[in-house]
Amino acid sequence: MSANDNICKTWLEDGMCGILPVYDEYGGNISLILFDGKSYIYEPRRVSTVIKDLAKLFYKDIDLIRKEARKISGQRTLNALPIYYNVVLIPFKVRKPIGKDDGSLGYIFESSIDRVDYFEGSPCIYLKDGQQVPILDSVKTARNRIVMAQHIKDNMLGSNLSGFMLNELGSIYNQPATKGDIFLFLYHFLSKKDDNST
Repeated sequence: MSANDNICKTWLEDGMCGILPVYDEYGGNISLILFDGKSYIYEPRRVSTVIKDLAKLFYKDIDLIRKEARKISGQRTLNALPIYYNVVLIPFKVRKPIGKDDGSLGYIFESSIDRVDYFEGSPCIYLKDGQQVPILDSVKTARNRIVMAQHIKDNMLGSNLSGFMLNELGSIYNQPATKGDIFLFLYHFLSKKDDNST
């Protein structure tokens, strides 16, 4: 096991619950690692590298996970990354990057999310331990992304309705249907039809 694998394993044991892109004091592109009920730490590696190392810890290839998630969602980008049952990373836009390849996405563990709502008029992810993560996505977009993440997770790792789903289903499904909603309906309808024809 490499040093990076060891540090990722330690982070998970310590309650890791998110990876956010930040700039250091010299403008370097680094990561901020969130923990459940503990202080965050800074990590010199970029978010993409941390995620790749997390996947390797479970003997998974992050590029294959991305590819499979794209097939399930029908979306090219902003897909959840189900690495393991308790390591389902949901992307949110958390900053406006300075450099071309710096990236705007941070990832929050699905199991750590309590709800998406406003804080002082701005969209925010509320974590179960009370932490708040400001985001640049709209509240509706963020909620829909969490629902899609559950769909991707169910297809890649097996079904398990999350607490977030139970809390948020009403507020999401009382909205007008989007292209993503129609996709999900057709996907489930056609998959049931195929199951019945066999």
